[in-house]
Amino acid sequence: MSTILPPDFESYIQQAVAAGQYPSTDAAVHEALRLLQDRDQKLQQLRADVKAGFDQIDRGEGIEYDDAALDALIDEIQREHAGRRDS
Repeated sequence: MSTILPPDFESYIQQAVAAGQYPSTDAAVHEALRLLQDRDQKLQQLRADVKAGFDQIDRGEGIEYDDAALDALIDEIQREHAGRRDS
């Protein structure tokens, strides 16, 4: 396969290779494609998770929060996050 890159992408890759970030232009393009594939897989999973959540709501499995319950949930999340940061 042969691909023609726009000049700005070609320049960016050449600069990255010259700076030693990648051993070759092929390696840089390979990494870019790997990152694109990873992003697409994460996006696909996110869409599936969102759909699953809406399906749960449609089945009446959602949880309604009032202001006090929402504040408690936020506090719990912040405590969990602080605990992870400390360890």
